Amino acid sequence: MEDTFRIRVVQDLAAREPSFSLDHVYFEVVYGPLVGPTAVVLARALGRALERAGGTTEADLRELARELGLQSAGDRGPGARSPLARALRRLEHIRVTRWKERGVLAVVAAAPSVSPRVLEGLPVAAQDLHFEYVATSSPSATRWSLPPGNLADLPTGPGSTRCGGS
Repeated sequence: MEDTFRIRVVQDLAAREPSFSLDHVYFEVVYGPLVGPTAVVLARALGRALERAGGTTEADLRELARELGLQSAGDRGPGARSPLARALRRLEHIRVTRWKERGVLAVVAAAPSVSPRVLEGLPVAAQDLHFEYVATSSPSATRWSLPPGNLADLPTGPGSTRCGGS
């Protein structure tokens, strides 16, 4: 294995309160429409790796791509246009990750609540969930496990529609 595909993942701090861990439902429902499902799954995998390691860890990008179902062509590793690379860029764009230096990726321990400007562009269900969690969260909200069921079972605000009007 070539070192060019290995990265060191370090924990970064969230800048704003309230913030939510990367495996919190807030991250999935509110950040999901901004970055897409691949980036959400990638962020959660990076967060779990940091949690298991208790801090800094190493990751092999080829192996990470395989674990997430984002196989790279042949044994060349993920290229600049690969789904893994695009997901990393999306996470960097929303400041969940940042490259500190070549081969060192910083990942936030918890993603901050989105700004009012970003919130305006989100689906109604994501806006409702945002308001629910921001109003009831304590600083540095941690994991929240979904009850049995699925996201369609989550409550939305009074008079709001769920999933585009259904």
